[in-house]
Parts: sequence; structure tokens; C-alpha cells
Amino acid sequence: MKRVISRQFESDRLRKESVPCGPTWGRHFCLPVARAVRLQQVLFTTLCAMLICHSAGRQSHAVDPAAPHQPLPQQSYYGPVPSGNGPDLVPPAGDVVDEGYWVISSRRSTQHERENGRWGVDVFRRSGPRQVRGSNIQEFASSLTPGVPVCIFTHGSFVSWPSHLQQAEATNRWLRRAGAGAPLHVVFFTWPSDSGAIVTPLDVSVRGRRAEFNGLHLAWVLSQIPEACPVCLIGHSHGARVTLSTMHLIGGGQVQGLVYNGPKPQSKRYRVVLAAAAVDHDWINPSNRYGQAVCQLEGLMNLQNRTDLALGLYPLRQPFSNRALGEAGFSATDRYMQGPHRCKMIDVDVTPLLGAGHNWPLYLATPQIASTIAPFVYHQDVSQPALTQTPSAGNGSDALPKRATPEHAPSPLAGRSGWQPQPPVQPRPMPARTRGIMKPSGF
Repeated sequence: MKRVISRQFESDRLRKESVPCGPTWGRHFCLPVARAVRLQQVLFTTLCAMLICHSAGRQSHAVDPAAPHQPLPQQSYYGPVPSGNGPDLVPPAGDVVDEGYWVISSRRSTQHERENGRWGVDVFRRSGPRQVRGSNIQEFASSLTPGVPVCIFTHGSFVSWPSHLQQAEATNRWLRRAGAGAPLHVVFFTWPSDSGAIVTPLDVSVRGRRAEFNGLHLAWVLSQIPEACPVCLIGHSHGARVTLSTMHLIGGGQVQGLVYNGPKPQSKRYRVVLAAAAVDHDWINPSNRYGQAVCQLEGLMNLQNRTDLALGLYPLRQPFSNRALGEAGFSATDRYMQGPHRCKMIDVDVTPLLGAGHNWPLYLATPQIASTIAPFVYHQDVSQPALTQTPSAGNGSDALPKRATPEHAPSPLAGRSGWQPQPPVQPRPMPARTRGIMKPSGF
């Protein structure tokens, strides 16, 4: 026993003497630690690539998206419309709300650049109580009234088709009640984010990369909207990644080594609202992952929840990762890097309303948030009073109280000094990127 212990001590001494530590290694990391980190990154990248290729091979193929009539998807894939009303679907007495909206799905579209699938989408129209019928992109484009804003909501990961339809019902009423009867075209973009029986960190990473890829599909949908219709995109969790990827592609950027070569109307007005955004807070900085997104926008509103439990675990998805935008907000460095575009960005603190919550139904249960984003969504530069928003002493963001009291009348959102509508600016030339630069997505 003594001999074994002495040998162990001797081996530990030799290992310490053979591994140099100190300023040579930057932050005083030893060689075994650095090798372990590199090995973890290699294994993580390999597993993500294997799972993406495996799941891509099982996707179904469909007809050409340019066909005038797209067939109704098989019920075995999409499933029937849920019979339940879902959360917050019963309107109160005297509440008249237009229930019509559109559902655009990429669940049967290609989800990987090497997949030989289709590049179109399935279009559905909600025209009656629990009546969702198949349609096509031509009918959708012809139904849009020039000058009426279009709001496109994108859900996050682990949302099934029935769950999406239920949340679409609730979100439609949530937005229209906040608009006080103002006209609005509501569109719900859904992508394949279903979960299995057990959710692992690898599943989260794969869906994060898939969300980014679906920005190509959403960019094509935006090209079908008339230029006279201003657009506001709302993205929740990984849906924020879909939204930012879309605007980055429209601005001329690359996503996973691919560019969008479709129509890019330069005079169309875009605004973006991010809720619980599962993206690094610095990804929208110039020359970064979505560096061409902000230059295409009139404004970018980030609903920040500083105690979001799910986003608190976001940095653990890979070594040396940054904090999530939905939890950290825009830092002073991020605003400095944006230059003249920083006046477009605004943080709205919703921590007092949501606590540790992350899921979208918690937002639907908070009408104060809907009243706050309504001027943004409806493109109303001078609007009805929204919730009172006071500067936070901690990080300079906009704190949101639970309710507005008659003694302190709230001021319009656009009248605050934090944000003013800005015209889109031509994007700066972007250096060529290769697929090797793209680090693995996560969360």
C-alpha cells in the first residue's frame, strides 16, 4: 500500500513538473485543461454534424414551391386542428376581435444545405373558429392590404404542430387586444422544432442550428409581402435566431455558408421584437454572426428578463460562451460597436412580470407586455399610452412596472429618448466567410 501511494505521489510530481503553467498560457490554464477544452469542442462539433445529417435524411420531400396550388399536407404529419381552445382563447364579454390570421410552415421543407428537399413552404389560413384550411403563397400575398402592418411571429424550440396552433390562437388575440382595433395582418411562421421523449443538450444545439437555417425560408416569405406593407417580426427563444438570421440574409450576410439570392426590397420597413432571445448578446455586432441584421431595421426591441432560468444556463452550451441577449441585454460595448445604429436598439426589462419564466404562454398571460410592444408592432410612431418605462439604475435598460397607475400617466413608447424610428441604411461590404468559421450553434 505504501509503495502504491508513493508511486502515485511520484507520478503527480512528475506531471506537475512536466506541464508549464504561468503567463505563457494566457489565463494560467495548464496543458491538460487546454487539451480537454479542445477535445470537448471537437466532440461537440462531430456529434452535432452526425445528428444533423441523420435527421436531414429522414425529412420528407414535396412538390415544387412555385406551383400555383400547394396540396394540403398529410394529416399524419401535421395532425388535426386541436379541439381545445388553449390558453386565453375565450374573449371577455363585449370583446370583438378579428380572428383571421395565416400560418406559414417550413416543417416539410429542407432543413439542411445538403438535403435534396424542397425550398417552399406550406400556407394555411385561419378564417373561422378552429377552421384552418390549406392555401398558397399567392393567395396570402394578394390578401395583404397596402399600408396595413404585417406581424410575423416565430416560436422557439420544442413546439409541436398542435401546440403551435393553440399558441397562435392566443397570440392573435393578445396582439389585437393591445392594438385597440387597429388593422393588422398576423402571420405565424412555424418550423420543425418538435422534441422527443427526452430532451438533451444536444437536441437543444441541433434545434438552434436548424432555427438559423430556417431564416432562408422566412426571407423568401418576406420577399412575397408587398413593399407598401411595413413588417414587424417577433421571435421567441430560438425564434429570435430565425428572425435575426432572416434579417442578416436580407442584408447580404451568410448563414451556414449560404446566401439568399431572392428579391430584397430596399424600401420595405422592418422592425424586430425579441422575447427571451436565445442568441449571444454580441452576435448582432458588425462582422459578427448576424452583423448585417441591424442595418436593415427601423428599430430593435429586446424584452430582457434578467432572471430567466433557461437563459441562465445558456452559457453552458459550450466553453467560453457569452450570455444570452434575452438575459443580459445589450452591453455598452455592443452599443458602441453599432455606431450610428445604436439608436435603433432598446432593452425593455420584463423581469418583474415574468420572474424565472421562459415559455411563451407566460408572455400571453401578461397584457402589459402586449401594450408595450403594440406601438412597435403596429408601426405607430405616436400611439396611445403604453406601460410606464423607467430607466433601471443597474444596467441602463428600461424597467417595466407591473401596472400603470392613474397618478403616473405613461408616455408613448416612441416619445422616449431611448428609441426613434430610423430609416434603413445600406449594409457595409461583408468579408467572405467560410463554413469553417461558423462555430457550433447551441441552445
